[in-house]
Amino acid sequence: MINVALFGLGRIGQMHAENLFNNKSFKLKFVYDVDYKLTQKISKKFNCVGLKNYKIAIESKVIDVIFISTSTNIIVKKLLKNLILECNLVLIDDTIQDTMVSKKNW
Repeated sequence: MINVALFGLGRIGQMHAENLFNNKSFKLKFVYDVDYKLTQKISKKFNCVGLKNYKIAIESKVIDVIFISTSTNIIVKKLLKNLILECNLVLIDDTIQDTMVSKKNW
């Protein structure tokens, strides 16, 4: 099972959350959005941990993949700057760019 943290819980992010939740190969462990009330709502819906601080997911030893689903390039650049840590793979939704960043490429 692949443990996932999902950043960005807008309309498309919620679709990704549902798909991850329903796929037995993945475990949605953490969700994060700048709107903490939305984070709480989605974490309850998909039985995962809602974070106030995304760095908790980045530093977690249990996360295999960080999935970024946001349409704001500034946020993505800030997140990527902080992702040079323990994750094996970072997925960025194609609303930004069609990119998968592997730890090997950092």
